[in-house]
Amino acid sequence: MMKLLTKIFLLSFIFANDSPFSKFDAVVYPQFYYNGVMVEIEGSLKNERTPLDFKMIMPTNIDSVFFVEGAFSQGNTINVEQVKIDGNIKFIERTVNESEFKMFLFYALGEESGRTIGSFDLNINHDIDEAHVVVQKPLKSEVFSLSASTSDIFLDENKIEYHRIHVNKYKKNLSKIFTFEYLNPGKVLSASFLQNNQSPQDNDNISNKPIRYSVPTWQPLTVLLLFFGGLGFLYSNQKKHSDNSKNRKEQSINRKSRKKFCTECGSPVELKDKYCSNCGAKI
Repeated sequence: MMKLLTKIFLLSFIFANDSPFSKFDAVVYPQFYYNGVMVEIEGSLKNERTPLDFKMIMPTNIDSVFFVEGAFSQGNTINVEQVKIDGNIKFIERTVNESEFKMFLFYALGEESGRTIGSFDLNINHDIDEAHVVVQKPLKSEVFSLSASTSDIFLDENKIEYHRIHVNKYKKNLSKIFTFEYLNPGKVLSASFLQNNQSPQDNDNISNKPIRYSVPTWQPLTVLLLFFGGLGFLYSNQKKHSDNSKNRKEQSINRKSRKKFCTECGSPVELKDKYCSNCGAKI
C-alpha cells in the first residue's frame, strides 16, 4: 500500500513540475483580413495529461475567442468561449479533453503617432518547456519592429515575412508580453493585397527558411466566416421577429387606447358602445 501511495505521490510531483504540452505555438496575424489582430494558437498535449484544466489571460480589448478540440480537419465543433472578468483581468478557462486543440483570438490594434501598435501576452496556468510566438509582418507595412529578439525570419510561399520568437522554459502564470509596431498609413490588409494579385518585393537580407507557418488556414477561417454569417442571419431574424412583435403590441395598445366619439354630439364613448350615453344616438 505504501509503495502504491509513493508512486502516486511521485507521479503527482512529476506532473506538477513537468509541462503538459508537447507543442505550444502562437501565430499573430495583424491586419491580415480585418483591421485588427487574429492569433492562432495550436497546442498538443502529452497523452497522459488529458483532461487538462486550462486557463489563459486575455487582452483587455479582446473581442472574441474560439476553441476547437481535436484535429480541425475532422470537422470538430467550434466553441465560442466565454470571456470571464476578475477585476481588470479578462480570461478564459476550460477543460481540454483532446490531445490537440486550436484557439483563435480576435482583438483590436492600437495607434500612436501614426504607428500601428499591437501585442500578444503569453500567460497560462501551466509550464511550457518550449514554445514559439510567430508574428506576421503585414504585406504593406514599413519600419516593422518587435520587442523581443527573433530566433529567425522567414518567408512563406506568398512572400509574406514572419518573425519567429523562441520561448524556452516558460513558467506558469508568468505574463510574457511581445509587442510589435509598424507603419501602415493606408491600413492595407494583407488578404486584400494578395487578392489583387500584387507581389511584395523580395528582401535579399532574409533567408527563405523551411516553411513551418503560412497564411491563416483557410478552412478554419471559412468555417468562422460561415459561423459569423449564421449568427448574423439568426440575429437578423430574431431582431425582425422582435420588431414585428413590438409593432403588434404597439398596434394592440393603440387600438385599446384609441378613443371613439359620438358623431352627433361629440361626446366620448367606449369602443364597445352601440349608442351614445349622452344623446342616445346610434353609433
